[in-house]
Amino acid sequence: MTYEIPKNLNRYSELFLWGMTFKQFGYALICIMAIAFIIMKAVIFPIWLRISVCFPIAGLGILLVFYKLDEKIKDRRNEQKSLHNTSFNDSKMDYFVNVKEITDNAIINKNGAMVAVLQVTPLDFSILSENKKEAILNAYQQWLKSLDYETQIVSRSVSLDISRWLNNLAEKPSVKQNMEHYRIFREWMLEQVSKSTVRNRLFYILLPYWMDLSTTNKTWKYWFNLLIGRVPDTREKSPAYLKAVKKLTERADNCMELLKRCGVEVKRLDNAELLELYASYFANVAKLNNTTVWPSLWLGKDREEKQNVVFKQTKDELASKGFML
Repeated sequence: MTYEIPKNLNRYSELFLWGMTFKQFGYALICIMAIAFIIMKAVIFPIWLRISVCFPIAGLGILLVFYKLDEKIKDRRNEQKSLHNTSFNDSKMDYFVNVKEITDNAIINKNGAMVAVLQVTPLDFSILSENKKEAILNAYQQWLKSLDYETQIVSRSVSLDISRWLNNLAEKPSVKQNMEHYRIFREWMLEQVSKSTVRNRLFYILLPYWMDLSTTNKTWKYWFNLLIGRVPDTREKSPAYLKAVKKLTERADNCMELLKRCGVEVKRLDNAELLELYASYFANVAKLNNTTVWPSLWLGKDREEKQNVVFKQTKDELASKGFML
């Protein structure tokens, strides 16, 4: 037995009268009253003029009631204000991404939260024995009971990347002796993955620790340098900041230890991995010595060509300053 899923579930609204919602009925009533007022009361004007004025009002009413003109205008305005066509390096992203900096293997948010991110590799629970399942469930319960702070579990689907596995496979001695076969196999695997649109699911656990950002960097040295006109050294770590880093590290270590008892692999993302995680939500990432330095959003082939030119110029500039590319 099949069941058809209703459409536009996110825009469900109760019908009010004659198959119209309350908002549609209100629009129709306002337009009818306006037309009636012009026809019946504005008698000082000739009838042809009154009828001519009523036509645009009737047309507007039809668009509002049957074609949802107001929602289309709202959607268009939201699309113009959205960040779909905004690159990672655009200043508008500063209002969207609530990140002050990434340092000490943690994300420092503007609201005073220091967040550690743990990447968890799941296991296939269904193939385990009953004793193993019970042990894992008990360990998971112990981890949940240990949480006396807010915790967020994030799941996301990404394109399957088998390049690392293929590179490791190429390093095996038996494969090195048959590189031609390996090349054919590599091309076939990449083609099959791209055709099947296989997705990989990643899991992250976010551990926060709240601190007062107003006391992290603005010590007496900060204000003194600001008074004499020097650029303050924001890298200076205050006691409150160091305490927050220590507490968050202890929280992350304890969480990883309890999760490993559940049989899953857990690791804490470092600075480069955190930056790459944010950049991965965009179309492409440029790397310098395996460190993300230029995340960007590529929008079509024309933008891609321009971005390639910009990145090549940046790459040449870094090379001229002694960076190994």
